Amino acid sequence: MERFLSHVVADGKCLRWTGAVDSCGYGWFRADGTARAHSWAFLHYTGPVPEGHYVTHYLTRLGRCIGPPCVKHTHLRAMTPRESILASAGVGRRNANKVACPKGHKYTPENTKRNRQTGRVCRRCHRGWNAAYERREAAERKATYRGPALLVDRINAKSPRPAS
Repeated sequence: MERFLSHVVADGKCLRWTGAVDSCGYGWFRADGTARAHSWAFLHYTGPVPEGHYVTHYLTRLGRCIGPPCVKHTHLRAMTPRESILASAGVGRRNANKVACPKGHKYTPENTKRNRQTGRVCRRCHRGWNAAYERREAAERKATYRGPALLVDRINAKSPRPAS
């Protein structure tokens, strides 16, 4: 505990971590394994994190906490990923609260496809996009099709031409 507190300084209403930090600004602390400093503080001051939850800075969303470098246990909450998203002010919250795609199709389990890059995708719209793509590709193949003439051109390109 003493070693942990040696890396903490008061910063307004927060306790700022001054030890090692990662690229996102979260502190790292090594004691009984490596852990993020705020998670270690939560564990030792509040108790274990429930299964399926993780420690988050909930007062940051209200503008009363400095966020990642803060290790004050009263600024931390154990939340599920969904609770954290819904409590945020970011794009994740806005998207999580949507019940239909931009064209008005409901996001139901049967009509929703998961995509790594964009998250939820409306299956009905996706089918429409694929059908339009296939029509464009077919039209392009038809416009550039040369049929047997292409084969003749390839044969002529490989055989030597007689000198004139």
